[in-house]
Amino acid sequence: MSNIEDQIIALAASAAQLAYDDGEGVIPEEASEVVEGGAFIIDMVIPTGIESGDGRKLMSGSLSTRELPIPLLWQPKTGTGHDGSFIIGRIDSCDVTEEGIKNAHGVFDTGPYGREAERLVRNGMLRGISADLDMFETLSDEEMSQMAAELEEDLSQKLFIKKARTMAATLLPKPAFQECTIRLVENDQEYPIVDGIYEADT
Repeated sequence: MSNIEDQIIALAASAAQLAYDDGEGVIPEEASEVVEGGAFIIDMVIPTGIESGDGRKLMSGSLSTRELPIPLLWQPKTGTGHDGSFIIGRIDSCDVTEEGIKNAHGVFDTGPYGREAERLVRNGMLRGISADLDMFETLSDEEMSQMAAELEEDLSQKLFIKKARTMAATLLPKPAFQECTIRLVENDQEYPIVDGIYEADT
């Protein structure tokens, strides 16, 4: 891990331990107060009918979502899938359409991970979104052969998904679908965003 990642993880662990110690094993009442960071919009969480850079395509009307809210995660270090991701916010609402999961609204968390992720988004350093899916079904070999014949194309390197459920979304630098990006709601933030890495007293 990089020094930045080490510091973020150390701060999160330290804050959790302090809260636990102050309550002698119980999280203090004030620690349970709901404090939200900046509000965000994800215009497209995941599209249908568009091929990803790695040859995947979700068929029209194939998507659903788990009961809302669902988590917004952040993968600070490139890895397999979304390994090593942290919770940085929540998605409170979204539209499930024939064209995909769209118009998602939510807020960032105010912990060190959430603040750092929000800072990167606010400064235009990071904006890619990738959906986390479960309960997905792909076309069978027979269905793929039939489609290949109809399209007169070689689909051997393609993956067509006919059903999938969205259970989270992950902020990351290299999304499979370039159409999927996050943006902050203008003038929503009331407190100054600072780099959470340097915020804790030492």
